[in-house]
Amino acid sequence: MNKPYAVENIQPSKIPALIEKLQDKIGIILFQNHSSGSNHMFDIILQNLASEFPEVPFFKTTTDASNQFFQKLGVRSFPFTVIVKAKTVVDCFEGLISKRQFREKINRFLESS
Repeated sequence: MNKPYAVENIQPSKIPALIEKLQDKIGIILFQNHSSGSNHMFDIILQNLASEFPEVPFFKTTTDASNQFFQKLGVRSFPFTVIVKAKTVVDCFEGLISKRQFREKINRFLESS
C-alpha cells in the first residue's frame, strides 16, 4: 500500500489481512481467474484510476471460484472487483465497467466517508 499510483499485486491468502489493514479507508481489489489471465484494457483503467485517486489503494490478485471468499459473495465469473470500506465489502461487480462508471463508484464511497 506504500506505492502511490500503482496497482499492487497481492496473494489471495493475504486478502483477509489486507481488509483488516484498510481500517476505515476504502480499497479496490480486482480478482482475476487463473485461466482467463489479465485484461489489458481493465489494467489500464485501474492504473489511471490509481493515479486519479492516490488515497485509494488498488490491488490485483489471481484466484479461482473455489476460494471461500467468492463462495460467500456468490461469484460466477471473472474479472470480479470488490470495493471494501471499513473492513466490509460495500460494492462488487462481475465483468468490466467503464472508467467513468468505476470513477463514480469510487467517488460515491469517498463522499460518504
